[in-house]
Amino acid sequence: MPDALWAGSAPDATAANAGVWAEIIGQQAVVAQLQRAVAAAHRLSGAHQEQDMTHAWLLAGPPGSGRSTSALAFAAALQCADSGCGQCRSCRLVLSGAHPDVELVIPTSVAYRADEIRGLVEQAQMMPALGSWLIIIIEDADRLNDASANALLKALEEPTPHTVWMLCAPSAADVLPTIASRTRQLTLRTPPMELVVDVVCRRYNVPAEAAELAARASQGHIGRARVLATDPQARARRQDVLAIPGELVSLPACFAAARRLVDTAQADADAVCAPLDAADEEALAAAFGDGAEGKGIGTLASRSRSESARLRKAQESRARRVLRDQFDRVLADLTGFYRDVLMLQAGSGSAAFNPDVAARTAALASASTMQETVARLSVLREAGVRLRTNAAPLLVFESALVGLWRPGTTAPAARGTVPA
Repeated sequence: MPDALWAGSAPDATAANAGVWAEIIGQQAVVAQLQRAVAAAHRLSGAHQEQDMTHAWLLAGPPGSGRSTSALAFAAALQCADSGCGQCRSCRLVLSGAHPDVELVIPTSVAYRADEIRGLVEQAQMMPALGSWLIIIIEDADRLNDASANALLKALEEPTPHTVWMLCAPSAADVLPTIASRTRQLTLRTPPMELVVDVVCRRYNVPAEAAELAARASQGHIGRARVLATDPQARARRQDVLAIPGELVSLPACFAAARRLVDTAQADADAVCAPLDAADEEALAAAFGDGAEGKGIGTLASRSRSESARLRKAQESRARRVLRDQFDRVLADLTGFYRDVLMLQAGSGSAAFNPDVAARTAALASASTMQETVARLSVLREAGVRLRTNAAPLLVFESALVGLWRPGTTAPAARGTVPA
């Protein structure tokens, strides 16, 4: 589709009026419950619990449903004197990840470590430094194993005043029952396609045809739809990924495509993180009086070194998460492509996720069997599992692309020839 159809990028005025809740799409019941909790929390000032407010929440929903966005919006509204205006310093600090009383925890390995969770439990004993609540958001809570869950259990059973735990996971069933049973559960769903199209059209001044393509290509993931609708480079990267199935004609071609995918994902992740890292470092230097002299500067310098170490750790965690998001995007795009192939082979009549490459999906549907397509989808699903276990990304994608080329075959340990 010509880029002329993707004009405009400015959000409309109505989004701003909704404050921190503006980015939560198609989840009216969830937002209403969170807003009731915020109202109750402001009445209580963090000292007690009441029916609408509790100390532990589980926000469950598939990728793109907005579970992490909802958790951050909830955290901002709890800290905001105006229940989430989206404009005040407190709201901006929370949404940017810089509020001292809101800890966003992202796993850096296959499972959360027990000592990592114990550190959070100790942190939860402290009083808030700036806001009314100390809030800990645990992303991918399905990665809590028995040991780390046990470390968290006591904090959920005997809550500390002023502390709120927010756990995010694909579904409540993915979280250990001992943890899930001690939380208040909210379920989010993938927004309807027509709602995603409407939001992209209105907020970013994108023509309807382009907004629908972005919504379908993102498979209803509102954040991904926004990026596709407003970023020409993101659309170009998607086209590069969708071209890969046609390039898998030999073993060397599979390896070359895998290397290109991993290198591009790393470059994209670096481009996202570099300006964020620079802004973090500038803010830290300003906060600790970079270049100042005089009495007490030694103590300040010591605190600055401690905060610098904490910042580096947070930046490394963010870099890993952004890179994983890039890999997930590649797998999602390829999965959507082969899903379209399977729908054609099955004659289901379902709307395609990728109507702009209909000729490619039709050609592959004619040249392969349903069994082969199902096997290819299984290859992509297995690649996602392996990435979550911290397998080397290049090896994961080499194996996956060989499996897409020859369903039922994986990349050999030594790069020899795949049997015919």
